[in-house]
Formats: sequence, structure tokens, C-alpha cells
Amino acid sequence: MTVTHVRGESRALDAQVHRWPAPPVHLRVFTEAIPTWTALTPPGTSIEIRLRVGRSAEAEPSGGSRWSDWAVLARWSTDPGFCSTTVPGQALHGIRVDADTAVVDTAVLGGAADLIEVEALLHAAPSGAVPVLERVSVLTRGPAPRRPELVPSVPRGADIELLLPPISQRQQGELPGYGAGDVWCSPTSLTMLLDFLDRADRRPGPADPGADDAAAAAPATSAPGPEDEDGSPAVRTALRGVWDHAYDGAGNWAFNTAWAAARGYDAFLDTLPDLRAGEELLAAGEPFIASVTFDAAELPEAGYETGGHLLVVSGVTAGGDVRVHDPAAPTAAAVRRIYPRAAFERAWLSREGSGGLVYRVRRRR
Repeated sequence: MTVTHVRGESRALDAQVHRWPAPPVHLRVFTEAIPTWTALTPPGTSIEIRLRVGRSAEAEPSGGSRWSDWAVLARWSTDPGFCSTTVPGQALHGIRVDADTAVVDTAVLGGAADLIEVEALLHAAPSGAVPVLERVSVLTRGPAPRRPELVPSVPRGADIELLLPPISQRQQGELPGYGAGDVWCSPTSLTMLLDFLDRADRRPGPADPGADDAAAAAPATSAPGPEDEDGSPAVRTALRGVWDHAYDGAGNWAFNTAWAAARGYDAFLDTLPDLRAGEELLAAGEPFIASVTFDAAELPEAGYETGGHLLVVSGVTAGGDVRVHDPAAPTAAAVRRIYPRAAFERAWLSREGSGGLVYRVRRRR
């Protein structure tokens, strides 16, 4: 797994389109690439994210580099009038696209890729406003281990609990054109995480006169957070911001982190090798959103099964089990839960899960 942050400089192709190229990057071999980005898109503007993958002269027996075709991974904007979308049906030379993920065609390229090149097209508004693309972050990775191959990690022994406001996706109702709350796990998790970060910014510091030590330790969970009896306006704002109109869903990993980045956070996709690595983030005060897959027998404590679900990892017990804020809980009161460590790692880290994928979102330093 590698997360590569690439930067480019835009050049005008004409009055309406600017090209943002970044130089090719040589990486450890990989079979999948998922880009996300940090961009400002004023009203009327949008960006198109493109990439290609290749094998370097070192990896290629013929001694020359070999490249795939260019693939489009996203057409995207925060402008409410723009329908952000992936581009389905791309099975190209050396590469195919599965929603937010570029998959290397190893048969065509002769093996896994070790080169990647990213570019973007910046589409200006009729007013002349141009998007600003600060960076593209690309997660590259190879196949994850199967569930039977996973060995549970050893707990670090710390008892950590980061208290986010609990929000249940099951209590969010419906929104025409966007389905119902039972499929809004990603924007609901993102809303909990962003609210945690915002509350942390608002807490008094220890040097402030009259600072409450308990409040400074963690945000309270007694407050309902960004939720009302008709559902959470904040969840619906996130939902609209992350919706993929081609995929027809809110679970596009890249769109979620890109939307958070556009709101001023440092946000990108990553993979973690195990929960011990996650404990390091938690100990530093950084909860993260994990993608999991399991059936009813594999994680009975959840009370449901899923072919793909996002939840917030918010801590660990001293014994090593996982504290989560699970938006699939039926009520807000049931969102805070504890799942067994070994079962959770299998649901998260395995090839049948997401290979350890996480959204990392934090305040900009």
C-alpha cells in the first residue's frame, strides 16, 4: 500500500479548459489505484480526474516502459447544480474502472503496475472562474489476504474512547433522488467525524480560564449533535455532497474524502495493515472511518449483515476490542458499540472486506 500526494501546475488549453498534469511516479507494484483530491470548485466550474498506469523498464523484461490508456475516474464539483459522477463502462487497454477504483489489467500489461501518472482537466465557469486543484492523493495497493489467512493483531493495551455525537442512518428518513437512510452509512459516518473535529476546535484549551477538564478530554455524547426529529440536516448536506450520480449511491470512497477536503479538512484515503496501526491514530486523537463486509454469523454483535458498510472506529478497550460508532444501529442511543477485535479485523482487513481501507480526515495543520 502506498499513498502518494502529487501536485501539478495548471496550463490553459483554451478559455474554458485548463490542464493540470503531474509527473509520472514510480511506486511499489500495485494492482489497484484510487485517487482522491483537494480542490476548490467555484459555482459553474468542475474538474475531471484522469490517470494511467504502467510498468517501468525495471519491471518490464523487454526493457521499455509499457503504459495503459488514460481512464477517467471522476467528473466532480461542489457546485450544487453539477451532477458529480464516475464514468461506468471503461474497459480500456491495460486498465478498467470499477466506480472509484482503477484496476490494472495485468494480462495486458504483463504484470502488476509500478508507474502511475495523473492529470486533471479544470473546466472554467462562463464567468471566467477557474477551479483550484491543490493536490491529488492516490492510494495504490495489491491484493489483500483472504480471511482465513489473517492473524489477529496483538492489542497495545491502551483503553481509548473518542466520543463522537451518535447518529443513526436508520433515523434519517428519505430524500427524493437519493434513496433512504438505510444506504447512507458513508455520509452519516462522515458527519459524525466532522462534527467531532468541529467540536474539538470549539473546546476550551487547558490554558483558558475556567476550562472544563472533562469537556477538554472529549466531546460530550449527551447532546444530540447535528440531528433533529426529522433526521440530520448535516447528514443530508453531506449526502448531496458525496453522491455519485452514475453509481447512484453515497458510498464512493473518493467523493467522500474529496468533499471533506473541499470543506477545509486534510482528507484522503488510506489502508492500514491492522488494528495496531489504527490504535496509533486513535491514541493521537484521530478516529477514522473503516469499510467492512460481513455476514450475520461473522459479526453477530452487529445484528445485521452487509456487502459493504462504513462506520467510525472511535477507540479500543484495554483488552483490544474495537469501539465503534456504527451508523447502522437502529437508534442514536445504540450507535456506540464494541465489536470483537478478531472478527472486526477479518471484516475490514481481508480481501473479502476492503483490504483495510479507511477515510482519514483531520484538521489541517
